[in-house]
Amino acid sequence: MESCLAVEKDIDAALAKFTGLGDHADRVLSDVIIHIQNLNQELAQVPVNMSLTPTQLEVIKDTMNRCKETLQCLASEHRDSHACVSRVGKTIDRSFVAELSGAVPRDAAFSAPQQRHLLDRAIVQHLYRQGLDSVAETLVQEAGLEEEANCGEPFADLHRVVEALSTHDPGPALAWADQHSESLHNSNLPFKLHRLAFLLIGRQEGRIAAVTYARQNFPQFVDKHEKEIQKTMCLLAYEGGVLPLSYSALRDEALWPDAIELFLRDACALLRLPPLSPLQSAVSVGSRVLPALLDIRMKMANTHAHHVWAAKDELPVEVEGGGHHSVFACPILRQQGSDQNPPMRLLCGHVISKDALNKLCQGIRLLKCPYCPMEQSQSEARLIHF
Repeated sequence: MESCLAVEKDIDAALAKFTGLGDHADRVLSDVIIHIQNLNQELAQVPVNMSLTPTQLEVIKDTMNRCKETLQCLASEHRDSHACVSRVGKTIDRSFVAELSGAVPRDAAFSAPQQRHLLDRAIVQHLYRQGLDSVAETLVQEAGLEEEANCGEPFADLHRVVEALSTHDPGPALAWADQHSESLHNSNLPFKLHRLAFLLIGRQEGRIAAVTYARQNFPQFVDKHEKEIQKTMCLLAYEGGVLPLSYSALRDEALWPDAIELFLRDACALLRLPPLSPLQSAVSVGSRVLPALLDIRMKMANTHAHHVWAAKDELPVEVEGGGHHSVFACPILRQQGSDQNPPMRLLCGHVISKDALNKLCQGIRLLKCPYCPMEQSQSEARLIHF
């Protein structure tokens, strides 16, 4: 990120330099043109057969010298501006590495047919998630991925709903939420969709229609969203006016994108899919990991620590994955998870290792979570697979 900011700073400086140079050139050339036009008008008044006086010849000579000096000055300033452009290129070369092969193992990651097949599948799934069905189907045919031929069908309805929400139409999303109401009983999505519909009706049909809609649909959400409902109903008093600062979170520009994000997350959860496609997750994690790998590779260039790089099942340096995990370390025992000591999820959502769970449950019937007051039995813990 720092590298991008450095390049952006130099680009802004170069653009500012060129903009200032262009404005200055326009101003100076305009003055010269006006001066030449005035001189031309004066010379036009001189009779054809009459020779120019020494004074007039001196004025013409001064004008020519002025034009020559102006052009030389503009050419010099233009040459100086090339330094800003050159600085941008040097910053890019210094901040970004064109050759990245040194940061990854030398053997080709996707050279084997099975690995290439997995990569093609990840690309196809990502294309289907982005709504690029025609491109995905072409890749399925050319890569021979018959098992992925129909994997885009679950995303067709999702793209239709997202497109409707993008145009401020909550109808398809409400229909989808009603269809999956049993699975969404713990989600905030139904309430947020009804709130959007309420605000839309209030703006288009008036306060009475909005209150009628609220009486029909808001009572089912009173237990969980009483304060939000009260705040939403009070918005009718400010319709067409300026909202107070405490109501800024209920502006349209914040509510609709939030509803789209929540819908995609809940829909993917119902389909037993992660919120991001495998390809998008890999790119996201790779963009975070690669700078650290390049840095450590440069530091190891003249050392004898090359054996650290030989491990293929883990990275040689700890990096922040942005919420993505491939290795689990128990927060209690400080031990890395394994097949014999896997991570276990408690009812409250906290995760500890199986060995830590067994030690905490020795001699007691109910286990108290080490991070919150919730109690549970050992059998209620669930195994987590990474």
